[in-house]
Amino acid sequence: MEDEAKAVRELPIKESIKLILSALYEAAKELGLAERFEDLRITQVYPEGPAIVLYTKRRELVGNDDVAKRAAKRVKKRMEIRADEEIREDPEEAVEIILRLIPPEAGVSEHTIIFDKERDLVYIFAEEPGAVIGPGGEIRKRIIKKTGRIPKVIKKPDIVPEKILFLYRIITQSIGTGKDDLISIGFRIHRPRIYKDRNVRIVFLGGANEVGRSSMLIQTPNSNVLVDFGLGLAQGRMFPRIDLAGIAPEELDAVVLTHAHMDHSGLIPLLYKFGYRGPVYMTSATRDLALLLRTDYIELARRLGTIPPYSSEDILKTIQHTIVIDYNMRREDMRSDVTDIAPDVRLTFYNAGHILGSAIVHLHIGDGMHNIVIAQDFRYADSVLLEKAAAIFPRVETLIMETTYGGGKEDDPRRGRDIARFIKEIKETLENGGRVLIPALSVGRAQEVLLHIYYGIKRKRIPDVPVFIDGMAIEATAIHTAHTEFLSKGIRRLMRRENPFTRENIIYVSNRSEALEFDKPSIIIASNGMLNGGPSVEYFVRLAKDPKNKIIFVSYQAPGTLGAYVSSLASKPPEHRIVNYMDEEIKVEAKIVPPIRGLTSHSTFSELLKYVEDVHKFNKGLREVVLVHGDPKKIRYMAREIRSRFGLEVITPNVGSIHKAVRSFW
Repeated sequence: MEDEAKAVRELPIKESIKLILSALYEAAKELGLAERFEDLRITQVYPEGPAIVLYTKRRELVGNDDVAKRAAKRVKKRMEIRADEEIREDPEEAVEIILRLIPPEAGVSEHTIIFDKERDLVYIFAEEPGAVIGPGGEIRKRIIKKTGRIPKVIKKPDIVPEKILFLYRIITQSIGTGKDDLISIGFRIHRPRIYKDRNVRIVFLGGANEVGRSSMLIQTPNSNVLVDFGLGLAQGRMFPRIDLAGIAPEELDAVVLTHAHMDHSGLIPLLYKFGYRGPVYMTSATRDLALLLRTDYIELARRLGTIPPYSSEDILKTIQHTIVIDYNMRREDMRSDVTDIAPDVRLTFYNAGHILGSAIVHLHIGDGMHNIVIAQDFRYADSVLLEKAAAIFPRVETLIMETTYGGGKEDDPRRGRDIARFIKEIKETLENGGRVLIPALSVGRAQEVLLHIYYGIKRKRIPDVPVFIDGMAIEATAIHTAHTEFLSKGIRRLMRRENPFTRENIIYVSNRSEALEFDKPSIIIASNGMLNGGPSVEYFVRLAKDPKNKIIFVSYQAPGTLGAYVSSLASKPPEHRIVNYMDEEIKVEAKIVPPIRGLTSHSTFSELLKYVEDVHKFNKGLREVVLVHGDPKKIRYMAREIRSRFGLEVITPNVGSIHKAVRSFW
């Protein structure tokens, strides 16, 4: 098998097809599905993106994962078996068959079944995806057998505001487009390796000795892979320094996105504006959240009268070139399948525990020559919303890691104590007849806060009052309900009995005056988390004047934001708590709780050290740690700690630095 796999890797794809077909025949023969090669009835073979796709006129083979995986194991190439156009039912007939096969409780209608115009895929949006698949996958198999169409089941969100419907329309518009692009990408991925030297270098384009505009380029002699391409937080540092890469966007083989936050994902559409036409790899939850955030970013820029750096058309191009790779939370190591993304680079995603769908990137370079793990933003502690980040990898020599909370004891909040304090602050205000405003980041923080409140009410630690959700947090919560496979085990178990996001006391605001005029004890979770625009500012102006009320900050407040200024007033006497906003002087009578740091979705100082310790324990080949995404002072402190505790080499690059991860040659 190793000889077969090596030959497939080193031959041009057209020449290696014979070996791939031979592997498929052997797999089908072992499973009793073929006696002769002709029994496969293969009509076409294409590399489509990272997969080798084989088209057949035999429905028993279509979508047969057992055959495809067994064949793929022989040649170390991902395979998919699809239906030749001749054996596919036309869409109208296929819809009727699918609706007959799927039980009513699946929540599927003819309007939620969408066909890929160029391939045999049918996308089915369902309230209960399991009912579409059936016990042991039986219904899925019958759909394939009866229609010649492979179902891709997508969960409908439990909350469906207008913007979510708009986002899903954009996603479905891209279905069926770009098959030629995928084939072109496939030939590029599966091209033979030309150079044999072992040089690997990392160029830091942003997010090094700073926070924001995260981006790095991984270069091998055969490949160029960009990881993240985010928006900067400060003037003059808004854009990653792609000019330092030494290559044009069209020379990139792949873009890999770790998660949806704008400082990591925000400028990827700009690459397509300037000529990139290759794939961008991310999880399905990251795709949906990033689309939400980028669309909102453009809308906000236009409202403010500024010109956004890219257009809606560039966002659509990004979606059309997105290749989804989901890790499996039910696996012990919480990883995805290994995927070829360049001639000598293979990608695996692992759970990062940071926000929904966030991923740690494992890049396997060459034939076991070098392994890089990129933990851009991650949380190495379980949260009420997500499982903690994965730390077990098959091999790792270079670990690239965030250092947001790398500053020692000051960056080591006790999570349990802070959560208890959060609940206590809410309880105190509600019992005194007040209202609580929680400005929250829309993605991740709002949902975690909502779950803590849910459990606080269920355990009778806080009164059962209305909880208003307003702003982009509504759409982000809807996306969470559509991707429950990424949530923690505890929440997945709970949702079999009760959905904490749709409990009757939770009100998703459609008319803001309803929440503003409500004068009884209640909780409001509203975006923006830094009072830097969005509905949270409107609530602040109304609630700040009443001493019975309380404003609780649950995330970092960037300098220069209204949230940072209001937070700084917490310890000042009432006569000095004055805020000037929109020509109005507001005397802040409400109590102010500065940021509760234990709710952070980043790893704390002790968790960062524990992560290095565990990665090192499970991977004795680890030889260097590269620290990024942090204040320079904190990065220096963390570097000293890692060197003294673990004896590892520590690299602290600047923007523009080039690190040679592998210096030796064949």
